[in-house]
Amino acid sequence: MSNYMELENISSNLVSHARFNTWVEIGQFIETVKKTGHWANKSDSFTSWLVSYSKELGVTHVALWNYLRAVKFYKQLTHDFKNIQFPKIDNVPSSVNPDSLQILEKLYPVATPELLEDIATRILKGTITRAELRKIWHSYRDAPDAKSIPRKYNPKVELPVSF
Repeated sequence: MSNYMELENISSNLVSHARFNTWVEIGQFIETVKKTGHWANKSDSFTSWLVSYSKELGVTHVALWNYLRAVKFYKQLTHDFKNIQFPKIDNVPSSVNPDSLQILEKLYPVATPELLEDIATRILKGTITRAELRKIWHSYRDAPDAKSIPRKYNPKVELPVSF
């Protein structure tokens, strides 16, 4: 068997047998699968593969999209806020959840860097609740000039996959 075929066989087995314990591990795995194209061994599209994989894991495909997005955003935060001592992605505390990062991501284009830094630090320490985060987001979303708020976060840099 050629080296290429062996690699494809290993990749296919990895994609179909990988099991993880945390949303971070799952998100990193999905990021790797997406960037390397290993989903193509099993599906016609990445989304189809993700839906199928979500059934294998027993979670919704929406949750998997959220894990992927949270991993990418976490990497962006570590790039943008060098003065915060973020743990490496593999060591993100269990108190950090993708929902909190998703709310922080919504604030990213509209909040001050100081507020973002404070919230990111509090998320890492586990000292801010989702209710507090939602309240902060709603104060921006419901502001009189809210129509000008960008609704989608766009990363400034393409960060390498780390798996």
